[in-house]
Amino acid sequence: MLYEVEMYQGNNDNDNVNKYLDNLNQLDEDLWKRVTEYLRMIKDSQNHTGKYWEYIKGGIIEIKHRSGNIRSRIYGCFNGKQKIMLLNGSIKTGKKQQQKDIKRARVLKIELNQ
Repeated sequence: MLYEVEMYQGNNDNDNVNKYLDNLNQLDEDLWKRVTEYLRMIKDSQNHTGKYWEYIKGGIIEIKHRSGNIRSRIYGCFNGKQKIMLLNGSIKTGKKQQQKDIKRARVLKIELNQ
């Protein structure tokens, strides 16, 4: 089963995954290339498990990549049987920031399903 990948456009522009990817491109182009290539691969793959995925309770998926000391995180969820909705993304700066980003992803997931 192939998946459709979409980027959720929340009410807050800061949650926009496209904006996050643009900022990542300016920060570290090599990491940006790896992240965007991986997102393209998701569309063409039937296997959505692996070293870049982590399932977080509450139905949130964390897609993570690293370049040197820069850690990219994109949070998403399954939205139906064949759709992955990317909710928000950030550079991991610490455990507190990561927990804040996961909370925000959960809020966006609720917003998405209303």
